[in-house]
Order: sequence, then structure tokens, then C-alpha cells
Amino acid sequence: MRARVVVAGLLLAAGCGFAETPGWLLVGRGGESIVRETVPLELAAGEQTVMRTLPRGAVPGSVVLRAPAGKGGARVVRQYVADAKQDIPGREATWVIDAPAAGPRALELTYAVQGVSWNGEYTLLLSPDGTSAAVQAAVHLRNGDDTAFQNVSVVLGSPSNEKGASQAAPPGMPDYMLPRGQEARGFRADALTPLPGVTELPAGTAMLVPVVSLDAVPVRTVLEADLTERGRPESEYYYEPGPGRSGCTVRWALELDNTEANGMGAALPAGEARVYRNTPEGPVLLGVARSAGTAPGGVLRLVVAEEPAVTVTKANATSREQMRSGAPMDISIEVANGLAEPREVRVYDRATAKPPIGGSGGILKSSDLYKELENGRVEFRVSVGPGEKRTITYSTPAN
Repeated sequence: MRARVVVAGLLLAAGCGFAETPGWLLVGRGGESIVRETVPLELAAGEQTVMRTLPRGAVPGSVVLRAPAGKGGARVVRQYVADAKQDIPGREATWVIDAPAAGPRALELTYAVQGVSWNGEYTLLLSPDGTSAAVQAAVHLRNGDDTAFQNVSVVLGSPSNEKGASQAAPPGMPDYMLPRGQEARGFRADALTPLPGVTELPAGTAMLVPVVSLDAVPVRTVLEADLTERGRPESEYYYEPGPGRSGCTVRWALELDNTEANGMGAALPAGEARVYRNTPEGPVLLGVARSAGTAPGGVLRLVVAEEPAVTVTKANATSREQMRSGAPMDISIEVANGLAEPREVRVYDRATAKPPIGGSGGILKSSDLYKELENGRVEFRVSVGPGEKRTITYSTPAN
């Protein structure tokens, strides 16, 4: 005869928690999150039925109940997840479990849940001279489900559908928390941000969690021009010969060191940032930027506004005939400063051409020092006086 065990939800109503083993709530920005919890059971020998209530937004195909390796050998024979009912909170899940011997077990349950999401928000007020800023940062957590999540460690995650995103689980998190083959449901393992102090998320609520509140943080203002930004034809990188020229928008960016010396030093989430400058007439909005977040010890970067007085143009002086004969491509990048003060401009370009058969890509020679970045990108830093122009030249192998 099969036994039946009804399990109280670890993350559901108050009083049902299993305090010795907090669960994980990995909250995604796209409205889908991952829950991991420990399910303590007193099992009989042989097959038995285990039932519990999952959140209404639980994705049936993502539900996995398993016994950790070497922890008693109990196995799930069958699993059923009921459809959500309009007038009943949550949805019922049922498992048939086969245990080789009677006794207590601690099984691990993971599933994706829809309707739980987060968003980061930053507000920066620059000093009149632009060398420091008051910084406010907060995380908005929203639980659109009718289930209250309790006794959990909350981690903020970013989706893994970005090119090159890692799918490996970070230390302390089981591999199966990052589902295999879940495309948009996966999370970047290099963009997980713990949210200390938050252990519950009530049903049907939004929660604001301040993470930074500082009156003055040192700020670096830099000008940058990205010749590799998305939307530019690949031919403008290195294929088309002269005399044609191409350019890109020059933008102001702010950099803040996320260090304890600056009063920060914790993991900062991605989010939207509004940047103001303090003036005698009051705060003036400079722009709205997207922050990718940063790890402790990293740099928080915000690309804020365009600078039309500074221009960057690029040309390839090598003709098609010369390129067909194997001559290297001679690239020039002109930086013109129309401001009234000298400025350093950071110029990013993709300098690794597709190498010919038997050849190699990369820069052969350059007039200026450069730093190699990821995906064949390079960074030049040039100082240009007021009203002056500077030209960077470099050569790469022909395609």
C-alpha cells in the first residue's frame, strides 16, 4: 500500500519555514525567477506519494525534486503538476517517491516561477565642478504571485541570452539551479548580485531596498567614442578602402570606483541611472544611463550624454587593388576637440581583421599606445588641446 505525505511549503505561509536550511530565490529581471528549497521528509520504505503547494506562477516543466547524491538514495518515480485554478491560490504538485529504507530525508526542490522580478535604480547628483556626486541606489523587488516567499536568500540575476554569457553555477549554488537548455530562462553566472538582509518577499507586493546612500563619492568624467557600437555596418570597421570616412558619436561617461574607501564596496546591481548636475538654479538633468552593475572593487560606468563639440572620424587609405595584392590596411582615426579646454578622449575600435588564409589578424604597427580588449577591440587614449586635432594611425593585415 502506498503512503501519502503532505508537505507544508517552505516558502509559503509563516510558520512553515525550515529555519536550518534557508532557500534560494534567484530573481530575474525578465519576470521569471528560480527557487531552490530543501524539503524535509519522513519517508517509509517503498513507494509513497508526496504532495505540496507551489506558487501559481511556477512553470510546470521546470519543477525538479531530487535527492542529493549520496543522501539516502530516494528517487522520484513520477511527478504531476496541476494546472493553476482561478479561485485557488498556488498549484498542487504530486510526486511518487521510492525510498530503499524508512527514515528522514532532505530532498531539494527547484523550479522557475513567473511574476517575480527586480529592477535597479540609481540617482546621481554631480557637484558643480563634476568631481564628486551624491549617490542613491536601490533595488525594486516585485512579487506578482499570490505566494509569499519566506526564509530565503535573495540573489539578483541577469538573463543569459547575451553573447558569451557564462552558464556555470557560481560557488555555493548547485549547477541545476541554472537549467540546461533554458535559453531565456538561464542566468549569467558572472552577473549574480546577492541582496543581503532580505529574507522574505510578501505576496502581491513591491519592495524598495536601498543599497547605496552617500553624500559625496569621487567621480571621473571621461569622453569616449566607440567605433564598434552596435548598429554600425561591419564594413566601417576595416573593410571599405578610402577615401570614404565614417564616424561615431562622442559621449560623456562617469566612472565611480566601487570600493570601501569610497563608502561602497558591495555588489551593485544593473539598472537605470538618472544623472543631475547641481547648479545655482537647482539640479539639471544631464541624462539617463544604463548601468551594467559592478562587483566589489570594480568600476561603475555610466554613459550619460553626447558631446557634439568633439568629433571622431575614421578612414581606410588602402585601395581595393592594394588590399587584393595583400597590402596591409592603413587606418586613420581623427579626433577633433571643439571644447575650450584640453580633453582626453578614449577611442574604441575593432582592430582585429579577419585574417587571410595562413595569415594573422591584429595591429601590425600603431602611432599610439593601445590596450587590447575582448573580441578584437582595442582602446586608444589621446589628449587633444582646445581647438586642436589628433590623428591616430595603425595598420592591420588585409582581408
